[in-house]
Amino acid sequence: MATRRLGSFGRRKSVALVGAIAIALGVWAFLAREDRPSYGGRPSESLNFKVPDRNGAERTNANIDASTRQVVTRASSANKLTQRVDQSTALASGNSFVDAVVRRDAATAFHLLVREDQLFFGSPAQFGAALARSAPWLDAQVSVTGPSIVATVRRQPQLDDALGLITANATVELSAVNESGLWHVDWRNRTVSAEPTLASAQAITDVALWAETRQKCQPDSTLEHDTGLVGVSGFAASLCKAEGVVSVGDVSSLDTLDDAGPFFDAFGSDVMTWGRVVQLRTPMNMQVVVAPIGERWVVVGLARPET
Repeated sequence: MATRRLGSFGRRKSVALVGAIAIALGVWAFLAREDRPSYGGRPSESLNFKVPDRNGAERTNANIDASTRQVVTRASSANKLTQRVDQSTALASGNSFVDAVVRRDAATAFHLLVREDQLFFGSPAQFGAALARSAPWLDAQVSVTGPSIVATVRRQPQLDDALGLITANATVELSAVNESGLWHVDWRNRTVSAEPTLASAQAITDVALWAETRQKCQPDSTLEHDTGLVGVSGFAASLCKAEGVVSVGDVSSLDTLDDAGPFFDAFGSDVMTWGRVVQLRTPMNMQVVVAPIGERWVVVGLARPET
């Protein structure tokens, strides 16, 4: 019995030893396989991993930038298209309004005014009365610059006792206002630019011609203001049959006059801007005040010689 137990114990030890050896071999084989890179079958995850390089990142950013630029460009194009449409509709309204003003069609023009202007004038008839008190527009060309409607206006040049100097050409800028999806015109806040374009030097020739006709006692109504001369008007009559060759001096502003008050009172403060003074030396000594009306400097008044 004792011998059998020893044999059985010995066999169990042998089996345990063999098992331990087998486990050790398996562990060694597994570790040995993990130390070697695997090139067969499906590649390992480490071979699929790519380190991002700077050039690649730049290429990616460039692609993003290009896409962004395309989106921005499309949005900008859409905005420009909308702006063109807005300018086109504003131009149509501006043309309709200006055409109505030229024709003195107050009813059409009134309904193209902004709401505040319509409330101010109250009715087409009242707006028509306001137009009648302004310088008539003979013709006009319209353009749109941003939010403004610009009208290049042609008028009858004249020197009006109430309106002052009316030049042949003027530029009128009107604000275009979108009200309820329609473009309207802000008439009362318009700005008018109407600077005379005649050269001051031409006044010397025009005054000499005026003096010669007066010297011959044959005054030309186109050479002087049709409502009469301001200032010392008697000087004009004294030129009739006056002896001597007409001699004209320099051209200056009204600031050179001893007293510009009569001209200021007759034509308004703007006379200081557009008025000119020409010195007539012979056949009589006097200061001739002229206005740039149309294509000629017209005599509007006379003043005493310089002191």
